[in-house]
Amino acid sequence: MVEGAFRLLHPRLREVIRDLGYVKPTLVQEKSIPMVLSGYHTLIIAPTGSGKTEAAVFPCISKMLSEGLVGTEGIKLLYVTPLRALNRDLELRLRTILKRLGLKISIRHGDTPYSLRKLIEREFPDFLVTTPETLQYILINKRLREGLRSVRFVIIDELHELIDSKRGAELVTSLERLVRVSGEFQRIALSASIGDPYIASKYFAYGRYVRIVDLGALRDTVVKVVIPGIDDLEHRLRILAKEVPEHCSTLIFTNTRSDAEGLGLKLRELGTNVGVHHGSLDKKERLKVEKSLRSGALNGVVCTSSLELGIDIGTVDLVIQASSPRQVVKFVQRVGRSSHRIGEVAKGVIVTTYNLDDILESIAIALRSLRGNLETVKPYERPLDVLAHQVVGMALEYGRVSVDEIVSVLSGSYIFRLLPINTLMELIKELESLRLIKVVNEGGKVFIEATKKGKIYYLTTTMIVESSQYDVIDALTKRKIGFLDEKFIVLSCEEGAVISLGGNLWRVIAIDDDNKKVMVEPIYEASEVLIPSWEGNLIPVDYKVAREVCALRRLIFSHGCSYLDALSRKYGIRFSNLEFCKRLLEALNEYDVPPCDNNLVIELIRQGDELLLVFNTCLGSKGNAALGYLLTYLLTKSMRLGGSFELKYDPYRVMIHGVGVYGGLGRKDVVELIDLLISCCSSRDYLINLLKEALRGSKLFNYRLYAVLRRVGIIGEDTPRNVVKALINEYSKTVFSAEAFNEIFTEDMDVDVVLDYVVKLSKGLIKVSVQEFKHVPKLTYSSFKRLGFTDKASLTILPPNVIAEVVKRRILSKRLMLICLVCGWSDVREVRYIDNEFRCPKCGSRYVGVTKVLDKSVVRLVRDILRKRKKLKELKDEEKRVIHELMESGNLFLTYGPIVTKVLAGLGIGPQTAKKILAKEFKSEFELWLRIFKHEKQFLKVSKYWD
Repeated sequence: MVEGAFRLLHPRLREVIRDLGYVKPTLVQEKSIPMVLSGYHTLIIAPTGSGKTEAAVFPCISKMLSEGLVGTEGIKLLYVTPLRALNRDLELRLRTILKRLGLKISIRHGDTPYSLRKLIEREFPDFLVTTPETLQYILINKRLREGLRSVRFVIIDELHELIDSKRGAELVTSLERLVRVSGEFQRIALSASIGDPYIASKYFAYGRYVRIVDLGALRDTVVKVVIPGIDDLEHRLRILAKEVPEHCSTLIFTNTRSDAEGLGLKLRELGTNVGVHHGSLDKKERLKVEKSLRSGALNGVVCTSSLELGIDIGTVDLVIQASSPRQVVKFVQRVGRSSHRIGEVAKGVIVTTYNLDDILESIAIALRSLRGNLETVKPYERPLDVLAHQVVGMALEYGRVSVDEIVSVLSGSYIFRLLPINTLMELIKELESLRLIKVVNEGGKVFIEATKKGKIYYLTTTMIVESSQYDVIDALTKRKIGFLDEKFIVLSCEEGAVISLGGNLWRVIAIDDDNKKVMVEPIYEASEVLIPSWEGNLIPVDYKVAREVCALRRLIFSHGCSYLDALSRKYGIRFSNLEFCKRLLEALNEYDVPPCDNNLVIELIRQGDELLLVFNTCLGSKGNAALGYLLTYLLTKSMRLGGSFELKYDPYRVMIHGVGVYGGLGRKDVVELIDLLISCCSSRDYLINLLKEALRGSKLFNYRLYAVLRRVGIIGEDTPRNVVKALINEYSKTVFSAEAFNEIFTEDMDVDVVLDYVVKLSKGLIKVSVQEFKHVPKLTYSSFKRLGFTDKASLTILPPNVIAEVVKRRILSKRLMLICLVCGWSDVREVRYIDNEFRCPKCGSRYVGVTKVLDKSVVRLVRDILRKRKKLKELKDEEKRVIHELMESGNLFLTYGPIVTKVLAGLGIGPQTAKKILAKEFKSEFELWLRIFKHEKQFLKVSKYWD
């Protein structure tokens, strides 16, 4: 017999789940099942592995059975998940139960085969599992809309992954469109961790009464913070490698995909049996890794957020976080993947870097996770790109729809509850100018109608802006040295720019958009260096985490290292060693007063015409971003200082690097700057307007506007870079620029944190101390290096002898086809094996043609002509071109000898270019190699313009 809340379920369901081993409900099931059975909209918050899915699905199935819905036509339950992998996993878990009850389940997302899509349209499943993006398409599919008329339940999985994104904004808005099709339905949302349950409940079921089941985010948990005793990567790797074999199955989380790849490679080199799993890998490769972990073929997997959610990967008994997880929510979600069975204790280890900020941040996050202090979420308010997609979608859905109806539907969602009618009309005007809709005035009302272009836009655009990557190729060695994100290429990079990649400086020679390649050459130093930005930039650190880090500085400074022992005893958190504490105290003792939560320490470092201003403000990533842009703007505009300023920021400080500042900058100027800051924060609106002035035209603004224009279909995946820049300029003052700012103030900046901080400054609650240094203090130095500040220096290329040697090695390894144009002899040889006395080994002639084409058909063509099987005038155009080039190269061979092969082996160098290179006398081979490389670079620059 089943127990507890399971006894409330329909008898047929009770029998099936009992046979499958469901006897006693978990705590979350015990509390949730009665609420869902009673018909309440329900938000279920519980740790990973606590049985949330069954807590939501079982009562829905029970109600279908009780109400006689089994066997009736139409979709009864819509299950929306943010990841396709979750779709697959859910189907596998539920199929057996549903099949025994006569219910069908299907998956519909972007990868669903055409045949299965058609089957779903012919025979509606009872359960349809989908993604937010695919739901948009389902809503305008005439046949599937018929299936949606019977929807009684909508379950949203992993709500925390959607609540602060435009994907989530579109999902909850489209649920209001679904209401117009099916009538009201019961809404259930699942989340393993959520900072503000009240906001979350309004978000997915606005204007409706929601019952909340909140069991907290973390089960019984053991957390250890491992701190390296020395600043050595190999030492840190050995720490990680030691942890893995001591457990059956381990997940090692990193914050970026490149970190996952690098760490996975290094651990395998140390003999650790691990795989790698992240979103950039092919689906088959990801499935293979998941299967290997489940079967025990792998001891561990190095991964990103791709394994953070509820995908079934079997038994994992340890989760390691490599460096700070940066967010409590992330850490809780990740640690929740360990000991994924009811009643087991979750185990999490953070292996920090040697960096003091990273260590304190890891400690703060570990403490906050054990206390249940999660970050609060900030949903989007009235995002215009989402609005554009929904307006066009409604026009397609109805064929013609009134503006009044649009307002009625949209205002039912939390996202657009306060949408001004003038904003909607302004957007409709823009959409009409883009021919995505047609506007009709009739009987005093405004209607919009669908267009063909609008349908293409709606079906090909989502709120996910996919960004491709460009391979970066060293033009000297032709080896791949890394990759750059498309947005960085489009918005920041151009030919002649100097970029930092792989710890080295590179000058961009050419950008090949068709083949997604950037050709570069190495240099030593540069006056201006671009630091590349990748998709998946670092996760922002919340203000409250940053504040706790700075409070830890203060408390350790006041109480010494014994304070950490007290923390360990109070929370059960384990520290591997406390050597870092001595380093921290040494760093803090460099200041008159320590930089902490109640002290604003401003560092002033001057060297010649350069200065570095460091504001130690513990405002988190978004707070310091806003403060940094504001301070830089005030320095350049209001204080009218000459020179140029470079801004960098992290969660704990704002750095402004000034070069050529007129008259220098002293303590008095810094105090004046703080007074100016206080006066600028008199109101929120005034501060936002100042920030908009500071941001317009910046890389951050252009980056966000680019993403908005992608989401409204103005910029496509293949739009040329020059056109992209023109479009960004054209739309920089339209309604879409307002959305770019909305995105910045949601994703990148926290204005309210800055306002609160400045109020405390004005009231004297935070003390200001300006301190001059001759060197960068230890606490700042590690961040100074990490954030990519560069010294001012003249542009210096690699020494010519180094370039010549690299070109020589590459050219000599090239293979060429040699064909005697007298007797027809041929051979393929590396250039290094063609000596200076080379002649045709068969007839002794030096009339030898040279080609990079290694195809034997070229040899046959030459022999046919020599044996008079073919006449030159009978040849096809392509054959004539091949023969002409061979004859030209043969003439060069006669004139200059075998050295011509070294020239012709160069990239993009044919007989005509080789003739120019050889016509001018050169004193040595050294000079020849440099000349070859010069022409190769020229080829790379111009070849992209050829057909």
